[in-house]
Amino acid sequence: MRKLSFAAMAMLFLPYAQAEERYCLNAVTTGNERTASVRCHQSNSDPLDLKSDPLIKAAFTTLELDPSLVDFKGCEGIGFRTTNSEADSGAKYLISYSSNTGDKSIAPVIHELGHVAQLEISGGYRILSNLYSPTQIELGADYLVGIVFKLGLPTESTAQFERNIELAGIYMPARNASKNKHGNPSMRVQAFRLGVHTNKNETKIKSIHQDFQDNVYGTIN
Repeated sequence: MRKLSFAAMAMLFLPYAQAEERYCLNAVTTGNERTASVRCHQSNSDPLDLKSDPLIKAAFTTLELDPSLVDFKGCEGIGFRTTNSEADSGAKYLISYSSNTGDKSIAPVIHELGHVAQLEISGGYRILSNLYSPTQIELGADYLVGIVFKLGLPTESTAQFERNIELAGIYMPARNASKNKHGNPSMRVQAFRLGVHTNKNETKIKSIHQDFQDNVYGTIN
């Protein structure tokens, strides 16, 4: 089966003969070239123990996600991404993260949990990608991070996410700007801030997700 790529930042791997398609939703990029080599921690697949992190726990709760749905895998130099879980896992999703970035990993990981929420709400990547453009999906995840800060982490500095919206402050657009599916940094910050500062009192993530796509996305430029 052939593969189809959504350019530098969001890639979709078409299904084999399975009920759920293979997909990959990426949080960030650090340029136009792929990392040449990735070192994974064989003895500890989640070296930062993200499931025990209180900020990640709050994100699970706010996004109405069961933590058992997600496995985390940390590797040095890897991009942040959400994919199908590995074959021997009891989880549904695998979030991979760069393990050599310390606490800078938290914001991109919450972005990835936003993707998990989108997938759960929509019923899978095929439906999600048919309903919305890649940019809508990516900015929607940034908006959900803002909601997490508003509802679940109200005492945390929002600058934490804004500083790491492109990991370590690196933003390098793709050679073809039209292939930048995440939106430019200004758009991403707008989406995040709109989530943080929304005056709507809705707390149900499904309704928040739908309101973003129907009413909020079109205000971002």
